[in-house]
Amino acid sequence: MPKTSASTTDRALTILYHCAASRDGCSFSELKEVGGDLASMTLSRILNTLLENDDLIKADSGLYHIGPRFQKAARAANNMERLEDILEPIIQRLAQKTDESSAYFHWDGDWIYIRVKTEMPERFHYTGIGFRNHPLGHTFFRPIQAHLDPKTLKKLKNDSDVGELLDTIRQQGYFTQEEEYRTPIFRVTAPVFYGEHHKIAGCLGITSLISDLEHSEIQQYIDCVCESAAEANALLAHMEHVA
Repeated sequence: MPKTSASTTDRALTILYHCAASRDGCSFSELKEVGGDLASMTLSRILNTLLENDDLIKADSGLYHIGPRFQKAARAANNMERLEDILEPIIQRLAQKTDESSAYFHWDGDWIYIRVKTEMPERFHYTGIGFRNHPLGHTFFRPIQAHLDPKTLKKLKNDSDVGELLDTIRQQGYFTQEEEYRTPIFRVTAPVFYGEHHKIAGCLGITSLISDLEHSEIQQYIDCVCESAAEANALLAHMEHVA
């Protein structure tokens, strides 16, 4: 009995993977062959179970396609594994284009923490990956705050006098600020979104040890950061959540 159960599970997975790889859908006879010449009754039983669980759907043409439940599970597992894989190349390219250290700070629903960074030689050095003790007014936090709902902002005890600042960030799509961090530094940051409804995922940007930059240099940094954020947004648009 255990062998039969395991074999049925293996065949069901084989059918799911085959349907997932097919663009046009799979016929009953095709799946019968894929399953190792299953008996028609056995295949029907497996397919009915997969259909009932929304792992498969059957089109009017009679062809089987991957269903919403399997798609959702696959996306969720894929998203959890790939967030760093998606963002690390973008952060690396941003650092190379600007010759400044760059980073991505992730919003976990409660606070921010460094998730990805690329540090350039003799440039600014960020705290370690996973560090989350940044102040509310941190330059990488402001663009995130600008896209949080009022209830969450209140929970964060957001400064009452930054409403106009957050409005400006929403309108222009980026934030620049000089900070005192052992020495004066200059940062340019932009929000990163995911999903069709543009939920806030975090913020990426650069940090420069040069605080007295020319206007043209600042604009160049802004353009690079905004382009990187747009690239990240496009790649994260299919995700339903970011873990």
